[in-house]
Amino acid sequence: MSGLRAQQWTITENAVALLQPFEEVTREVSSAQAAISVVIPMLKSLAAVLQTGAGAVGVKSMNAGMLKAVNSRFADVEENSLHTCACATFLDPRFK
Repeated sequence: MSGLRAQQWTITENAVALLQPFEEVTREVSSAQAAISVVIPMLKSLAAVLQTGAGAVGVKSMNAGMLKAVNSRFADVEENSLHTCACATFLDPRFK
């Protein structure tokens, strides 16, 4: 039984790099010190990372699918009925 080929290692490394920002965002918003004001900046950062990494070898369709999912699932975060996230982000001094 042989190990992974060089191309498979490259794809695996690119997949790990693509998933890294998701882990960071998940840890940040799941922490005990999490604030609702970080949701919008985190989602914007995540979308920006996905847009810049769109050409990575072997994970183009994975990247595109994840970007589409982030954009569709969180499209109304800024315009939710109570505007909770947007107001909290606006009032948080860290995002001035």
